[in-house]
Amino acid sequence: FPVTIKDGGVSIEICPSEKRVQEVIGRDPRETHHVFSGLRRVPCIERGLSVAIKTSGSFSIMSEPRILDDRWTIVRLLQSWLTEGAIRRGCSRVFAIGQHGPKWFSLAGYSLSRIVPFAYYVDGSTSNGAVERRPCVRIVFVGRLVKEKGLSRLFGALRGMHVAFEVIIIGTGPLVDYVIHESKRSHHRINYLGPMPTSSVRAILSQSDILVLPSQTTDDGWGVGVSEAILEGCRVVVSRKAGASTVVRVS
Repeated sequence: FPVTIKDGGVSIEICPSEKRVQEVIGRDPRETHHVFSGLRRVPCIERGLSVAIKTSGSFSIMSEPRILDDRWTIVRLLQSWLTEGAIRRGCSRVFAIGQHGPKWFSLAGYSLSRIVPFAYYVDGSTSNGAVERRPCVRIVFVGRLVKEKGLSRLFGALRGMHVAFEVIIIGTGPLVDYVIHESKRSHHRINYLGPMPTSSVRAILSQSDILVLPSQTTDDGWGVGVSEAILEGCRVVVSRKAGASTVVRVS
């Protein structure tokens, strides 16, 4: 059901009605610009885009890329070419998130002059926790426990390392049992902490040495843990598949 939240000068409307979407999007385009987070699968976004296109409203798109590296990529591109023509013609900008965002939207027919490389942003404050003394390097993984995140590569790499590490795994997903099994058989100290609130994750990152995100597909449009780790002064090791690899420089 519709909910409106007032936060300072910002009004946040959750589950707006179709009528409310039409009211907001139908405002005078000379005074209003709309930014849609995504293009499909969310009813209020799809309705809003439809209204903006019909009323010649001023709007932009902010979106991760779709998957670029599996057998269905050509089907996704064909779908975008066939169904997003009005969006391509009408949008002012495409804020393309991550390393692979600009490439996707370029392949999908959006004008290069409208594509803006973009990112996910997090609260810039830090946890400011006192640095603790540890006997070994602490490595952290934060994210969904799915094969696409590269957990098997992480554990495979750990098996080949003879220097002791402390490893913390944060998150949940279908590979929970796999993570617990690998944790028990590893010669490293591996702690699975399950899902945690952002504030707790940030505190752990501030006390850690390396965040690892070994994503195996471009479905990982960003990887917000990378942003949080950098802000907390934690080094990052990330695969080129992850969208957030765009902020990591290889020397």
